[in-house]
Amino acid sequence: MSDLPDLNRRIFEIIQDTANGNVTDFARKIGLDQQKLDRLNKIDKRNQKYPAPSQTILDKINEEIPHLNKVWLLTGIGEKYNAEIEIGQHSENNVEQMELLRQEIKDLKMEIGRQADNNRELLKELINYYDLKIQPVYEFMSLMTKLKQKENS
Repeated sequence: MSDLPDLNRRIFEIIQDTANGNVTDFARKIGLDQQKLDRLNKIDKRNQKYPAPSQTILDKINEEIPHLNKVWLLTGIGEKYNAEIEIGQHSENNVEQMELLRQEIKDLKMEIGRQADNNRELLKELINYYDLKIQPVYEFMSLMTKLKQKENS
């Protein structure tokens, strides 16, 4: 793997960091077929070169590892991970963001509860409307139909 292109090498470095080098686990994590990743470290017998990673592979890695420095992945320039975020570490900023997200989830659950209550009230109103307005019309129409049937018999 010493002739492995730099981009392919960086991808396998990410696999090492995030899945302890397990390509199968990493492929599953990012939603790709393992074979697509495996072939990146094997010379293509048709042209005797390592294949370049597809844009799909790069996009999936970037989607699933948002703290990965995209410039580093493509060029090797800069830090591997964006500032303040390292695998296995939590900064104060992350803890604060988690608390904000928890509060937002709690608020959304309360809003869902209010909306559900509102929907129940609207359903009751609809049932009452049916009972008061539509049911009598339906009964009248049924009676008229029965009378016409009797007249025709």
